[in-house]
Amino acid sequence: MKILYLILAHNNPDLLAEQAEVLIRAGDQSSVLIHYDAASSAESYSKLVQAVGDSSRIKLVKERIACRWGSYTLVQAVVNSLEELFLSHAEQDYEYVVLLSGACLPSKPIKQLERFLTENKGKEFIEVAGPEWILDGLREERYRLYFPFAPSPRKSRVQDLCVTLQRALKVRRKVPAGLEVKFGSQWWALSTDTCKKIITYLKMNPSVVSFFKRTFIPDEMVFPTLVGQLVDSDNIANFCLTKFHFSSSGKPVVFYDDHIPYLKQLPGFFFRKVPREASKLRQASYDLAISSDNGRPLEVGSVDTNVVSYILKSQVMFPVPGQMFYYSSIPERQIEALLSFNKPYVVVFGGREKVAKIVSSLNSPIFKTFGNVFHPAMVHFGKSNPSEFCGLKEADYKIRDLNPALYLVRLRSRVDEVPVIFWSPGDNVEICDVLTRDPNALIVLALHNDESVINSLPIPSQNLLRGNQDTISFAQRVFQLVTGVSGRIPRERIIVESLKEEGKRSSGHGDLDRGRDASLYITNSIKEALNLSREGDD
Repeated sequence: MKILYLILAHNNPDLLAEQAEVLIRAGDQSSVLIHYDAASSAESYSKLVQAVGDSSRIKLVKERIACRWGSYTLVQAVVNSLEELFLSHAEQDYEYVVLLSGACLPSKPIKQLERFLTENKGKEFIEVAGPEWILDGLREERYRLYFPFAPSPRKSRVQDLCVTLQRALKVRRKVPAGLEVKFGSQWWALSTDTCKKIITYLKMNPSVVSFFKRTFIPDEMVFPTLVGQLVDSDNIANFCLTKFHFSSSGKPVVFYDDHIPYLKQLPGFFFRKVPREASKLRQASYDLAISSDNGRPLEVGSVDTNVVSYILKSQVMFPVPGQMFYYSSIPERQIEALLSFNKPYVVVFGGREKVAKIVSSLNSPIFKTFGNVFHPAMVHFGKSNPSEFCGLKEADYKIRDLNPALYLVRLRSRVDEVPVIFWSPGDNVEICDVLTRDPNALIVLALHNDESVINSLPIPSQNLLRGNQDTISFAQRVFQLVTGVSGRIPRERIIVESLKEEGKRSSGHGDLDRGRDASLYITNSIKEALNLSREGDD
């Protein structure tokens, strides 16, 4: 497998030369083409030229362009590089082009990458996704509004004013005919044939180039859009081979020396971003890159690493050695987020069928009922609500999982009634601890009275025999086993559905006889707990 590694870089010429040398050493039929930012100093570029020397397999792009974050210049740098490749007629020497940055390093042997591309020849390894791919900030407005100046990675009043003004004027740009704008990472691995099709298309369609030049962060749109346009969907893998993380604030995570064990588990072939200071990580990557292919099956695919289990391992600041996410992501800050919105809400814990019945019984106008808001594959707003609720979308579960507590505050702030959500086994368990510690949350426990839940526990059901436990204590025990929460919920914040064999139902607010209507019982118990007027009261 012959691969051309196209590297976009702007600094650290000595490390860049090392990176290129490792790639060609590890893959004896591959070459490297480097686009070095024209905005970098002449001294820096001179060091790179000297470091690369007369290598026949490491070339520098001649038509360099000054690159600016979030602008079309990053696309043009790739286009210029590919055009030079095709003008030299060297493309016939390569089957794939792998786009990397100077901050990308291998996480697997290059021989394994060559085997993978050989086994999957014809596939295009690029993300081609809808607007839901964007976790934070502008989405469709990235191309529906005009961005006549280079964006800023920092907060920009001019940029904000430009967006606000266009929103007020209801500006909505038209997409060039026949195109459906797609999103994805700019770090891809495409067949040489597809790269040639893209360059030809851009030459034949200058209006498309003009359109994307006035968009926001076009490097995350142009190639996904054109691959979606020019390649059969069956040949689009819809994932890239370079793995990366974003923090809860949308900033790229920087990896350091103490991430070595973690990064070896990543399901890609490259990772980013790696700073100059991470010398041990860099050397470990180089050693891995030149090692032999062990022939084992490759676990490479669209594995979602932006999940709560990673975020909750975060530490305090960013970016400092060994710390992956912003302080706002860690559990103690999540409870602070919940406490920042001082209005009551209800969380019903139980199996999906049972809690659905309980929630549907809350037909009082004082409640706004939702569904499994923390479902692992969607944000379920409930059967009575649309898939988009007040700007929040059903498909935005990745955004939710970046900071579950903050997302819940956003949802609660959009309703005037008392929000009611439910949680079932299989939902996000990390949120359970902060929910039970929030004094604004009233907890309804129904897990203990659901055979499907009891039978799924990792201990024999006979070991759950109540003994002298009252209903509330027993319900709390089952809740702890299911969710992994170690602390106990204060009784004054609990409503518990009684066991089937009992003649009454229990709550921290008193008992009610079986003869009363169950839905009325639940409704009134919640109202009583929240100090609201009860059904039938004057």
